Amino acid sequence: MLTAEWLELWFNVYATNSVRTNTLEGYRRIVFNHLIPGLGDIPLAELKGIHIRKYINDKATAGHIKDGGKHHMAILKMALEQAVIDEEISKNPALKVKLLKREKKEYIPWTKKEVELFLKHTKQTRFYPLYLLAWVTGMRRSELLGLQWHDIDFNKNLIYVRRSLVKVEGGCEIQEPKTKLSRRILTIPDKVMKVLQEWLEKQKREGKKKIDYNSLGFVFVNSSGRPYYPDYVSHKFQEYVKSAGLRQVRFYDFRHSHATYLLELGEDIKVISDRLGHSTIMLTGDTYTHVQQSIQQKVAKKLDEELNI
Repeated sequence: MLTAEWLELWFNVYATNSVRTNTLEGYRRIVFNHLIPGLGDIPLAELKGIHIRKYINDKATAGHIKDGGKHHMAILKMALEQAVIDEEISKNPALKVKLLKREKKEYIPWTKKEVELFLKHTKQTRFYPLYLLAWVTGMRRSELLGLQWHDIDFNKNLIYVRRSLVKVEGGCEIQEPKTKLSRRILTIPDKVMKVLQEWLEKQKREGKKKIDYNSLGFVFVNSSGRPYYPDYVSHKFQEYVKSAGLRQVRFYDFRHSHATYLLELGEDIKVISDRLGHSTIMLTGDTYTHVQQSIQQKVAKKLDEELNI
């Protein structure tokens, strides 16, 4: 049996029913676009660590991987481990292959001033409520697009994060939040709630003129009442960033701007971690180390000024 045959069999039999749809699409892309073309011609029983190392090196050289091969290796290890269980091979050749070293990316999100300039630039667009909520909550793009009006408690200024709208092959799909901790309750400032209330009233006016307008009650929809396709939201964001003349960042960096601003305000990192829906407080701490170092320097400077020695 060739490695290609096993990878295809593993994907169709084992992977298909064990992961979420959007995760499966990621598996499909890596298996059929990369692993099979790169390793498929080697007999499964003859696949060795050196073949896998060369594959990872070649992918890195070609610019196809930016995570040291983490995702490619994770999928390959799972597929080959199943081959061991099914007694197709005696041991997993991927287990001892180390990932490539990579520099940990340091996030440089927009400052508060840059965010405010962007919000001012987009205030008259229908994307303004989306951008504003992204900034004050740090919600993921998929969580924002999956938000429905019954998730918002206007009396208590609360938003319940209960689902995500993610892209899958052929369209979009509503899914459960990314992790258990992604399902959370967020407190929202009065000014933002007022913007959301005005946005709701605008939707009601639009709905009176159209049939089947926003029948599922999504908070963020186009003028026809349909939820936005995730990539379109990112595309429009980049257009507005360019027209505003601001430093290029990703839509996802709203999340980083939110967390960075809270850290600079002196907010507890556990509170920030809960607000972001991070699986562990360590993830929050590791991601924003550079911000914490800056805060520590300010603390040291203040102590230096206060110490009478």
